[in-house]
Amino acid sequence: MRYLLNLRFLCRFGTNIKDTSERQGFRRIALILGALGFAIGLTFAIKSQPNLLHNIRWGLACVVLAVGVPLAIVGNAFEFKLSGAFMHRNIPFPRALEISIIASAANMLPLPGGVATRVIALKSYKISYKDGITINFLFAFIWAAIALLFAGICLLPYEIWMKWIFLVVGLGTGFGSLVWAGKRNIPMKTYCLAVLQRLFMVFLGALRLWLCLLALGISAGFGQAAVFVVGSIVGSVVSVVPAGLGFREGVSAGLAPIVGLAAASGFLAAALNRVLGLLILFPSALSIGLFQRKSRKEI
Repeated sequence: MRYLLNLRFLCRFGTNIKDTSERQGFRRIALILGALGFAIGLTFAIKSQPNLLHNIRWGLACVVLAVGVPLAIVGNAFEFKLSGAFMHRNIPFPRALEISIIASAANMLPLPGGVATRVIALKSYKISYKDGITINFLFAFIWAAIALLFAGICLLPYEIWMKWIFLVVGLGTGFGSLVWAGKRNIPMKTYCLAVLQRLFMVFLGALRLWLCLLALGISAGFGQAAVFVVGSIVGSVVSVVPAGLGFREGVSAGLAPIVGLAAASGFLAAALNRVLGLLILFPSALSIGLFQRKSRKEI
């Protein structure tokens, strides 16, 4: 693959992105199925570890809610700003912050997904659908590379073969993203900033999961929690289900025994992390939507 993905497919997808965003029925079904899977997994996790939810340390949960989630929103805003910089566009930070909130919330609603939201927003800055989708895929490759390398390094103390897969695939994906960026004539400085932004987001994601484990009363190290960031990648790949609902938690449950934790612990930590994020994202997105509607009426 010359550009790691078939750009003809990306272009075709970009041409039809508005039609895709209008298929509400399919997305509602996906949301229901994802929620059902999430509920079933949550039920089994609670039955397996019934004491975890009885001893929640609300102080640590509030740290994730008040610090971790806002930092993630700001980090995503920088990603959108860098997306514009990839195509030599200067996107004001307040606008980037607004789009990042709406896109993150849209992942969970029967509306256009996060990628579609970002691509349509980039179009307003005269970035074509094809280029907008390409940029989003490039960020996804960078994210996958950083997350896999991060998880692989954290698994080095453990005698398991999976760490080598994470490291090799992470290195290969990272090199591929670098080549792809060069083919697209993306400034190296901007590419390096994107790598730093993704590294920050992966580290922050691992930190949030670690704090969620501790909030549930689970004795775990940061390195153990860091492995769960792979679940975010799988959840994004399985984008047919809004925000990978149930998949991220399921992957975390599958990875937990590898690092010496109960599967239920991994599932509940990822679930708690998701819920805390939504407690901030939904009200923020709703407020932005109401403000925009009010502004349009005034005009």
